[in-house]
Amino acid sequence: MLKRARAEIAELLAGLPAQRPPAVRRAIPDGWMLACDLPQCAEAETVRAFQQRAETAGWRTECRDGWLLLDKPSVLSAETEGDAGASEEKDCVFSLLRRHPGFRDDPDVLRTLAKLSEMSPAAAEPEYRKLHRELAVRLRLRPGRCPIKNGGVCE
Repeated sequence: MLKRARAEIAELLAGLPAQRPPAVRRAIPDGWMLACDLPQCAEAETVRAFQQRAETAGWRTECRDGWLLLDKPSVLSAETEGDAGASEEKDCVFSLLRRHPGFRDDPDVLRTLAKLSEMSPAAAEPEYRKLHRELAVRLRLRPGRCPIKNGGVCE
């Protein structure tokens, strides 16, 4: 799912003066899709020029700990079909996506799905479990729904 985002960043990086080609990888911090080590292999002026170029193209950028964090959820799309039977948690997440289209427009959900698509199944399983739990809670607590069960009173 990050292929299109990587291609767009590679195009923006093309021709920039750097000591070596900058690496682009999946971002670890929440709220960011990609991370690029351009600040480690190029002059500060080049990094600022790239940031300006990226922001003009609709990317949000931030330098942090020697990495340039990048985000643009509009380049992602929610696939509503997972690998059937790949894992129980993954199947549950994709079932929720099919039944509740609002989740497919949520940038945080899209970012998470994109990152999970590049992880090994063993590493992704706990993250799918976490996402499944979060989506289920959001469904229970959405406006008009009472979070209190068993005869509780809602205002």
